[in-house]
Amino acid sequence: MSNKKSKKPKDFLIFSLDNQQFALPVEDIEIVVRMVEIQTIPGTPSSIYGIINFRGEIIPVVNMRVKFGFESRNVTIDDHLVIMLHDSHYTALIVDNVREVTPCDENEITVISDVNIGESHFTGVLKLSDGIILLNYPENLISPTDIDIMDDLRGDGYFEA
Repeated sequence: MSNKKSKKPKDFLIFSLDNQQFALPVEDIEIVVRMVEIQTIPGTPSSIYGIINFRGEIIPVVNMRVKFGFESRNVTIDDHLVIMLHDSHYTALIVDNVREVTPCDENEITVISDVNIGESHFTGVLKLSDGIILLNYPENLISPTDIDIMDDLRGDGYFEA
């Protein structure tokens, strides 16, 4: 790990998967909602759970448990959808629970760099008083392959905002 400090936003949405904490910058979050009905799409990778209608737009839903390598389980009404807006594209992320929005000082953020940890979705670590939280940024969550598949699902381009 590097001691370089992040120049990224300082407010983060803390969410959990399988009792482990993760964070996303608040500036990339459109809204957090309770689980809704999701239309599954046969033949898509397991991380792309399906699609939902969000404000009249059809958007993809990514199962973060599968994306991060956790044991898969059935989605429940207690789960949440984090609707993320990045590069004018909406994506819904299935998470177990949403804890809070927390401000972070630059000295609480350690950027992960120069460490070969494979195909990592994590950009850094938030060091908070109650533990360490893995930091994610939208550009690390959706792979070019995922974008191509989502393009194919819609037929006329990526799910635009």
